[in-house]
Order: sequence, then structure tokens, then C-alpha cells
Amino acid sequence: MDLLRRLVAQGIGSSVFLAAACSGSSSAPPSASPDAAATSAVPLDAAPDALASPDAPPRADASPPIAGSFLFGVESLSAKLDTAPSSAENQAALAVVERELRATYVKIRLTAQPTEPFTSRSCQPDCFDLDATVRLFKEKGWSMVPMISAPAGPGVTSVDVGRYVRFVEWFLTRYRDDAKVEYLELVNNPAGPGWRGTDDDLLAIQNGVYERVHAGFPGVKVGTHGVEMFADSTGPEATRQLQILELLLDGARGARFDFLAFHGYKPLGDDGPYPPTRSTLHNRFAPIEGILELRRRLDANGWGDRGLLDTESTYMSPLETLSSWGETSAALMAQSLVRKRALLSNGKPALLGALPLKVSPRCEPA
Repeated sequence: MDLLRRLVAQGIGSSVFLAAACSGSSSAPPSASPDAAATSAVPLDAAPDALASPDAPPRADASPPIAGSFLFGVESLSAKLDTAPSSAENQAALAVVERELRATYVKIRLTAQPTEPFTSRSCQPDCFDLDATVRLFKEKGWSMVPMISAPAGPGVTSVDVGRYVRFVEWFLTRYRDDAKVEYLELVNNPAGPGWRGTDDDLLAIQNGVYERVHAGFPGVKVGTHGVEMFADSTGPEATRQLQILELLLDGARGARFDFLAFHGYKPLGDDGPYPPTRSTLHNRFAPIEGILELRRRLDANGWGDRGLLDTESTYMSPLETLSSWGETSAALMAQSLVRKRALLSNGKPALLGALPLKVSPRCEPA
């Protein structure tokens, strides 16, 4: 990881990969949405010494700050930090988030509760205490970025949509101040099997949350549902991913949001994940340059004030897996971040930031 740490010192940022599978479970492949997340935001305009070890002496060759800023983050399963904060794995994860990355923004993944009254007990799918988790956030000075999915079930009704919106309102009323919530992402990967509602239901949730948050919680930015667009094929998964993306980008459908939250995994074809030199055949949004197409679509709708945030991604070399993530993948991850950071649209950064990598023990269903 020396390479990535050097890149951190140069203002690009990254971390170590500490994925730990639970007993009887396996880590999700790149084609699946990881089931937990923490994000740290480190401005890329920070001078190198701002990211160095607190015990390290100032560097005489420190470079000047980069103009502008780039929201850089990582993912982590903060719920596990709540249940066993003193474990060796969790302490290692905390050390990375605090000392390696100087994290201030931490994204966690939640599910809207299916019954009322709402409580601090949250399950994703393992249950944990939100009150205790927020106390940890407050102690660390982190700003929580929640991604809130809809509960699993046979379908979605208008009652479910209303309850989801009320859960978001309850959550922000109870936790916004202590957790310093500024950014909110909605349903995870609605192109996947976890979402059982219609496109109209997705829009109802999107716009209902937007209206409620903007009316009652000034300063909280509402993102879209977490869309995925990595599939480069003509199959049903790729088709559905693009349908969800078009639903949100179609100005006539009237989706209301402050930023488009997308999961910027590398392209995946029928024969597996692509190396960085391979071009896509079917999906113009899948490669890193597809971010510019997203930016053009937003601008064409007159949505120049709406941002783009890559809220979830990782990068593995063809020879490595999630459990053997090493220096090759670290270098490829850093390369992809540099390319994303360098994208310009009309002379301005096309991307608000990126929240890649997995830092912390992770438990996922098999």
C-alpha cells in the first residue's frame, strides 16, 4: 500500500482494504452493490502534509494545494463498529478512517423500517443500535451520509412510499444534528432484486423525500437512488440499469434531486470485468468517460446546479479478488480516481467527488 499512501500525500487519497467476511458469508462481487458503506471526504485541495501522519515532521518539498476541491471518500460498515468498537478489526478500520484518511464524512447503509413507530433498532440485515452508532459518529466528529433502501417485500404500495418518506423525516429529526447529516442517498441499486416497486414508486419516493427534506431540513442535499451503470451487454441486467438511469435523467419525468448518486464500478461484460484499456461496446455510461455523458444530460435539462457523486466503487485487477486486494488493484484504483478527478465539462470538474474502497470489517449475506 506504499504506492497509494504516496498518492494520498500527493493529494489524490486512498486507503487500505480491510474486508473481513462473516462466518458463512462471502464478499459481494463487483457486479453487486456492497451491503455496507462508509465514506470519508478528504478535499483534494489539501496540502500533502494535511494527510500525513500526525507524528511526521513537516515536509520541506510540500506541493502547493490543487485548485478547487474533490470529495474523496471510502466505504465502511459502521454498524459493526457500533456492536464491537473495541475489536482488533474495528480498531484497525477506525485507525485508517481517522489517521490515514482524516475522514470527516462517513456513509452508512440503512433500510427504512417497515412498521411504525420507528425505533433506533436498524437491520441491514444484521441489527444494530442507531443511537449507539450516532454516538460514535459524534465522538469521532464524522458527518453521516446515509443510504436508505426500501424494506424487502412482495411489492410497494402508496402506503409504503409514505412510510419511507416519514422514516427519512424521523431519521433526520432524531439524528441530523448529532450525526451532522449533510448528504442523503436513497434506495440502493433499484435495478437489482432488492427493489420490488415500479418506476412510478421510485419517482414518488424521490420527489416525496426531496420535498420533505427541503421543507424541513435546510442544508441537507438529497441525492438520487443509488444507480448502477457498469453492465456492458444487451442482457436484462444492463437493460434495467439503463432504464433506471434514464428514468432519473428524463426531464419530462420530473425527478427532483440535488445530486445524481451513481455507483462507478468498472465496466463488466459477459466475460467478466474489463481491464482499464478495454472499451465498452454497448453502454456509453459505463466507462469513466461516461461521467461526461451524465454531465451533458444534466446540463441539457437545464440542471446545471445538480451535481454528480460517485458514491460507491472499487477496482480489482483480473488476478485479484475482494479478499486478496493488493498493490496492483491499489494502483488501478488510484489511476481510476486520477482520471475521474481530471474530467472537465465546460472547463469545470464534471464530478463532485468519489467514494470508493471498503474500509472496515464487512458482513454480507451469502
